[in-house]
Amino acid sequence: MQIDDLRRKSGPYVLRRFWTEMTLKVAAMGIRGHRRSHRPSSAASGMLGRLGAFGRATGGVAAVEFAFIAPILLLLFLGTSEIGEVLRVSRRVDRISFTIADLVGQSSTMTTSEMNGIFEAADAILSPYSTSGLRIVVSVVDDKNKVVWSKAYNGATALSSGANGPITVGADAIPSGTQLIVVEVSYAYQWLIATNWAGFGNNHGYTFDRFFSMRPRVSDTITFSS
Repeated sequence: MQIDDLRRKSGPYVLRRFWTEMTLKVAAMGIRGHRRSHRPSSAASGMLGRLGAFGRATGGVAAVEFAFIAPILLLLFLGTSEIGEVLRVSRRVDRISFTIADLVGQSSTMTTSEMNGIFEAADAILSPYSTSGLRIVVSVVDDKNKVVWSKAYNGATALSSGANGPITVGADAIPSGTQLIVVEVSYAYQWLIATNWAGFGNNHGYTFDRFFSMRPRVSDTITFSS
């Protein structure tokens, strides 16, 4: 009835407008019903909210980053400390070898008492590090690189008289009728960090070996008397 009235009053234009408006209204009703039917439940909304809050949370980031970085920083600190100790010990071992050769070279005659005093000076140079791993051998060789006399300290083994010298020297390196002082120093350094770690293995340190040689300073030869 309404459609006939519209046709009689306004013609085809009004009719088409009427159908267009009706179609849009029906489509809008369908969209609203679809949205209502797919609206998430309150439980799902709560879970999504918590997940979103978790994703936005940054309060524990610093702690997590520190947990990753702390072991690396600890290793760097321990390694730097160990390297510093090794360098200090190395310098002391070098100084011991030079000092002993220099002290022996200042005399034309050496005695057991004088050698003991020189060895005690070596202990003082190494202080405050332990001297339990320190080994010293002082040898005097002739112009043929044969041992004239040799003295050892702290468990080291002295060379026999007439044996080959502890180092190899070139031909004519020692002038005829003169002698050469050769000092051999060995020191077993124990790692500060790993020495007492169970299961670390048998290698708990590093052994420093130093040789130092020099000519006598006040005479061509040095004799030894008890």
